[in-house]
Amino acid sequence: MGKSSLINAITGQDVAITSKRPGKTRDLTYYSLEKEGARLVDCPGYGYARASQVEKEQWNKLMQVYLGEA
Repeated sequence: MGKSSLINAITGQDVAITSKRPGKTRDLTYYSLEKEGARLVDCPGYGYARASQVEKEQWNKLMQVYLGEA
């Protein structure tokens, strides 16, 4: 089971696009859960993505900002 399939299972809906090839997520994607105030965030799977080094560095910056490390 991939990350998008897991998100669909958790939310009980087909909200995340699934693919046979890993690494398709390029941005942060937010999903609201039924519990008020709860959300699920899908992050780039750059460990498996076929992407340039520049794009992977951009993802690292994105994650640092998201996690408050910048």
